[in-house]
Amino acid sequence: MRLICWLRRDLRLTDNTALDYAARTCDGDVVPVFILDPAILNDGYVGPAITAVTLEMLRTLDQALRQRGSELIIRHGDPLSELKTLLQESQADGVVWNRDYTPFAVRRDTAIKRWLKHHKRVARSFPDAVLVEPEGLLTKSAGNPYATYGPYARRWSELAFAQVERVTPAPQQLAPVPASVTRQPLPTLAELGFTLTQTLPPASEDAAQQLLLQFFDRRRALSAVTYATARELPAQPGTSDLSMHLRMGTLSPRQCLKAAADALAAPLTASERQGVDTWISELAWRDFYNQLTFHFPHVLKGPYDKRYAAIQWRNQPDEFAAWCGGLTGYPIVDAGQRQLNQIAWMHNRVRMISASFLVKHLLIDWRWGERYFMQQLRDGDPTANNGGWQWAAGCGGPSAQPYFRVLNPITQSQKHDPSGDYIRRYVPELRHVPNSFIHTPWLMTAQQQQQFNCRIGVDYPAPLIEHSAARARALDTYRAALQPDK
Repeated sequence: MRLICWLRRDLRLTDNTALDYAARTCDGDVVPVFILDPAILNDGYVGPAITAVTLEMLRTLDQALRQRGSELIIRHGDPLSELKTLLQESQADGVVWNRDYTPFAVRRDTAIKRWLKHHKRVARSFPDAVLVEPEGLLTKSAGNPYATYGPYARRWSELAFAQVERVTPAPQQLAPVPASVTRQPLPTLAELGFTLTQTLPPASEDAAQQLLLQFFDRRRALSAVTYATARELPAQPGTSDLSMHLRMGTLSPRQCLKAAADALAAPLTASERQGVDTWISELAWRDFYNQLTFHFPHVLKGPYDKRYAAIQWRNQPDEFAAWCGGLTGYPIVDAGQRQLNQIAWMHNRVRMISASFLVKHLLIDWRWGERYFMQQLRDGDPTANNGGWQWAAGCGGPSAQPYFRVLNPITQSQKHDPSGDYIRRYVPELRHVPNSFIHTPWLMTAQQQQQFNCRIGVDYPAPLIEHSAARARALDTYRAALQPDK
């Protein structure tokens, strides 16, 4: 028996559920394939960073497969058409894959599974990308999907830790791919129509494993046990930096949770335990956003709470361009946008501040920002990105911040980057500005601006809008949408 293992967002050998099943079932006679789908590459949401990351992960995955006697087969085209061709070339008995939960993926996979079964071919899909599948966690009373994170997370923890026992080793040996299978080279980024301007970190299964080990090494000053507090300080490397690897699957969520469970089994102080628990909650949020888009697919096109579709956005292109380029005049927002543009990643706390600023201060449709993030991020995940933007916009239902909460970029900056180290790293125009003005450089006198080499309106822009005025305008706009008759 021979099976095709269709790899998608699971670019690893260790703890790959579909690959493990295929290798055990067929005694290693597996044809690993990755299909570059034009429908995804050309949808306007896929950017050069995540495409470059994916290509590098595919290259290193092929190297790992070759060490085990196999290789990665690359195809470029419609998945069903490519799988039909590959089935014929390889004389395989069917296809296995790991599930994805976006509406697009569900439609695609359902059609492929239907075709395979109709033609008497093996068609099996497996839970792998999440710890708890969307259908696997419903309210006990009515059997409905959860729309609120708190109750969801409490039940999630009851089910998620059981998945740790499912972590499987990488197959040691695989059969060679039949010579009859046509080989296609891995395309370059330019051949796919992308140009990369950002700096990216290593992208491989080995790199992911190394990051995971480092994050749970308590000998380091910043690790999982300090995460609860360190994650709020963008100037510090206090996060795991694993989001890119979870996005494309060079690391499984089960491996992450197992590392956390092992850490909790050791003697920890209360604050250290809080650090690990807080990081585990991020895995729960990841599953939560997946189940939201699975059960409520309309959120990928509009607000979760449809009342917010009536908001009259200003959508000023010049202000959007200033936000994209990190030229809003608010240092913490600008630092975040420039970090995104330089390294294809932005600290999560700053993502919230920047998103809130675009939506509430500038009254620009959150979908503009959501799309820009997806185009720039190396870890752009449509479910988590959508959930974060709906949260910032206050239109994501009971899990969103209330619409009347408008994050103050000044106080947020003072709280989370008190010494301005993060700001100075990404906004060099402010590198000589003292701490007393680093969050509000426009308050410097003309003489101080000269003294610190930062002339407002010349070296660094003045704020696009004053905070209190922006807040009042946002509240009026939201109220007008929610209470149109008043």
